[in-house]
Amino acid sequence: MVNQELLKKDELWLRITELEYKMKHGMSKEAFEKEVRRIYIEEMGEELPADMKIYTSSESSELKSDYDGTVLYFENEEKNISQLYVISQGSNDSGDWLYNAIGLFQGKDASQAEDALNLLDEAEVQFGLKGKQPVKIALGHSLANNNNLTAQVLEQEFNQIYGVNGAQINVYQLYTADTDFRQKVNQNFNLLRTDKNAIYTLPPDKLEQFAVEYIEEKIDTSSIHQL
Repeated sequence: MVNQELLKKDELWLRITELEYKMKHGMSKEAFEKEVRRIYIEEMGEELPADMKIYTSSESSELKSDYDGTVLYFENEEKNISQLYVISQGSNDSGDWLYNAIGLFQGKDASQAEDALNLLDEAEVQFGLKGKQPVKIALGHSLANNNNLTAQVLEQEFNQIYGVNGAQINVYQLYTADTDFRQKVNQNFNLLRTDKNAIYTLPPDKLEQFAVEYIEEKIDTSSIHQL
């Protein structure tokens, strides 16, 4: 099959997602690629059938949050392989835990989700993919799953999303980040645009149901896979 996902097997993407944490602690791109290729052979019984490029959040000067992640690009023109994998990193330091408190629990910050999209955009420029249509897949654990899911609702960039033990979308965080959702909530529940805290007065169950219906209209939820 043309462009069939290279990292679709659960054991494969889970091991590579775990490996990505080492990038924040000094693992070189060369060592990372070598490990990815070794893991691929162990899990698939054959060599990775593509060239591989890597772009990391540490190379970016544009990200505005403590988001950490790595983008992998697999290419083999003869086999019609062109795939981008965004591996968002889960909670890993004090900055992430502060974001958890303000972003996930209070819903007042979605900057890491936005930076997942920014990193993807930068990687596409670095790899010369602007105007092309590679398959785009997001991988993540814990906080990273929230970042990837929220990013998908905001921009619908990914063909597939895989998450493990993942934090889910926070309706208040979505209200903060998604202008379209905020406007629809304000209209449906008659909230004043000038009162940013009015959303917290709404019955959570009704707000959640409204958000679910909004999300299901905006993205293909069958593309989301969670363990």
